[in-house]
Amino acid sequence: LLLLCLLLPASSSAEQKKPLSEYSDADLERLYKQWEESDPDSEPESTSWKSPQLDLTKVPDLTDPTLILQNSSRGQPVPLIVRIAGAEGRDSVWLENLSRNWQLEMFNAHMETTRRVVEDGTVQLIALDGSQVVKVREYLLAQPNCYSVTIEGHTVLGRGAPAAEVAAAAAAKAKKTEL
Repeated sequence: LLLLCLLLPASSSAEQKKPLSEYSDADLERLYKQWEESDPDSEPESTSWKSPQLDLTKVPDLTDPTLILQNSSRGQPVPLIVRIAGAEGRDSVWLENLSRNWQLEMFNAHMETTRRVVEDGTVQLIALDGSQVVKVREYLLAQPNCYSVTIEGHTVLGRGAPAAEVAAAAAAKAKKTEL
């Protein structure tokens, strides 16, 4: 009996240690069933990738798109496309320095962003917390070199835009609200 007990584990360990290329379909099916039996099904699925549900009762004014944007993108990164006025004829170092200064000033005001120069005269900023995107946009629009800021397809002209374009955009917006 002792000899049988010693030989049995040796034969099963030899069976487990055979190369993967020598496994038959039946062996793979048996291993899969063993794996499924030992796999605990009680582990909860991670829901960290899901965005939180938007509670519209917490939004004070549902007609204001900035408040809806601010509340719907809380905790999520939001990209902004910034066009720079006066960037024509300047080198990329000037654009890098300007965008870096903006990023540092926003960081000092507790607005975390990342930045990258997309093309001549255009910078992409990403507000790391979407609840701050309105503050970031307002900061950028107040800068003298900011031509426009685009968030989710909505473009707003900044201080660097020509006055005639700003007046035309305001007139178009007023006409749109009348309809």
